[in-house]
Amino acid sequence: MDVFFYVNKKDKDRVLECGLKLSEWAERKVFISGIQHLCIRAFLNPRDDMDKFNDENYVPIKIRVNPSAVLVAEGVFYDDSFFDRGKNDLYNSSVMPLEKYVFGMYRKPECLLTGTVGERFFEVMDRFIDVPVLYNSSEELYISSQLEKGKELYTNFEERLLYIYYSRLADKGLYKVYNTVDSEYTIFESENGKHIVSLRKM
Repeated sequence: MDVFFYVNKKDKDRVLECGLKLSEWAERKVFISGIQHLCIRAFLNPRDDMDKFNDENYVPIKIRVNPSAVLVAEGVFYDDSFFDRGKNDLYNSSVMPLEKYVFGMYRKPECLLTGTVGERFFEVMDRFIDVPVLYNSSEELYISSQLEKGKELYTNFEERLLYIYYSRLADKGLYKVYNTVDSEYTIFESENGKHIVSLRKM
């Protein structure tokens, strides 16, 4: 399996020759069995760091990994200040072997490499003509997964979301609100009258 890591162009040749040394490239801390470890952070999808994906100063590298030997955690939960005080419960509790991770489970999944990565395990990726990635980004997959979960749990989930959304816009004065005579539907009309939507009252 491939994961992705960005290096600055000025570091590319050195990394391709010497690999990624844990002592230099680690940027995450995690507790494993109560012991703090430094980890190199990589991504499941090259678009999971769009700033670097769009920055020509950075080069994406594909790293071949064994999913049973790599960890994954929810990056949204990471806060380095917690580790300075000896804990980060949310982040640590999200850590699992990559082989057990279900795509779409985390909004910002981070692959944690717990040791130095030798140069024989990676190659430079071409952003535009490389092997296609099956989904646009982990965040997009996560949102799609949460929407599907909502549809499983709640009746008329999409309409409930729309009702809340337009109610918020109405609170901001961007839409006028009307109710049908039987009070079954609420009608939202944009202030310029160019958009009208009718939704079942929630």
